[in-house]
Amino acid sequence: MAKKSKGLYSKVEHEPIHHKTSIGRNPSKTKMNKNKRRSYKKYRGQGK
Repeated sequence: MAKKSKGLYSKVEHEPIHHKTSIGRNPSKTKMNKNKRRSYKKYRGQGK
């Protein structure tokens, strides 16, 4: 969550929110691309 600014013109740095979309051990499919989500395979390897 972004921090509140103290003054009218004081700038607060944008804090990026980490979405678990990149392929990892347990990727979250909620923020994944629809097409990527449909064609998602847990293991991409030899014939599995």
